[in-house]
Amino acid sequence: MWKKILLCVWILVGCKSEEKASSNFQEKPHPETTQEYTPSEKEVAVLKFLLADDFTGYAKGGDAMLQEDTTLEKPVRVTAGTLQTDYEGNEVLGDRKYRHKQLAVTGVVSSIDRGIGDSYFISLKGGSNMFTCPHASMADGYTDYLAALKKGQKTYLVCQGDGMLLGSAVLRDCKPAENWAEEWANKFVLTINKRLEEGNRTAVYLAMISVALASRSQNIESCLNMKEQEKNKCISKETKSLDSSSYANAVTKLHLDKSKVKDLFKN
Repeated sequence: MWKKILLCVWILVGCKSEEKASSNFQEKPHPETTQEYTPSEKEVAVLKFLLADDFTGYAKGGDAMLQEDTTLEKPVRVTAGTLQTDYEGNEVLGDRKYRHKQLAVTGVVSSIDRGIGDSYFISLKGGSNMFTCPHASMADGYTDYLAALKKGQKTYLVCQGDGMLLGSAVLRDCKPAENWAEEWANKFVLTINKRLEEGNRTAVYLAMISVALASRSQNIESCLNMKEQEKNKCISKETKSLDSSSYANAVTKLHLDKSKVKDLFKN
């Protein structure tokens, strides 16, 4: 969603160019910062929401800024069916693609089962054999999540690939996509100044929106207190109401070079 909004940002900032943008963002000059940006609590809250929303969208296989960000290591996106089929076809190749890698897995719950002791795992539909399917073991602290799952429910998990066992693809340390995204967003915010200095496109774009929203809109606090679906709609609406002066002020507060910010929007 935020990628579409950024097209409007590009127009508002006045970034028009007839030059063909390079597909390699890292070759572009980045918006250098001369001072450290100190975010307010409201700006942090908005930025975390925008990041978590984008990261969740990526993990669920949707259109996201993270998808095009070549500066960040991100999970390999795969469906449970493809994961199992790949392992059935060639376990060695399956290990090369998935083992010891972070995976964003989309699947449908076949059953919720108990393993050894008090451990539980999710069996996901997938593969050619009714007796084998991907097994996903949750990270600690997600017993309530498991208890709320139902057979046939679509689920989005971020897990560590752990090879194949007795014909089933194995996933461990799984977290719901939303929880993983929230953790990633928190880590991202802690390094926001470093990312701005490096010209990280995701950081620049979403930091500009968060600063513009927090400084201009009194409605943003009520948006942040809403439930997730309503919150997303509310913040999207507020973002679309921002004008060029809001973004110009954001560039100033973030200590960015305006001409180099414009260069980012050419792509």
